[in-house]
Amino acid sequence: MRSMILWIASAALSCSVPAVGATASLSGPDLDQREQVGIVNFPTSCTKSAQSSMEKGLALLHSFPYAEAEESFTGASRLDPGCALA
Repeated sequence: MRSMILWIASAALSCSVPAVGATASLSGPDLDQREQVGIVNFPTSCTKSAQSSMEKGLALLHSFPYAEAEESFTGASRLDPGCALA
């Protein structure tokens, strides 16, 4: 029951983050993906390179390809181990 409540709370919070705004840094094949999943502007205290991965992960998360979103968040944590959101 507790895990169900946590899942519902997480889902509700993730829906409250707007999935529009400035651009996430995507190029090459990622550019096509950005056109499909949208653009996110979600300021963090992460480094610039980790910020880009975070925004890409959020765009993917809101478009439901969870495995790809996880890869972006993992990449952000590798680029900036001090980034709390990653």
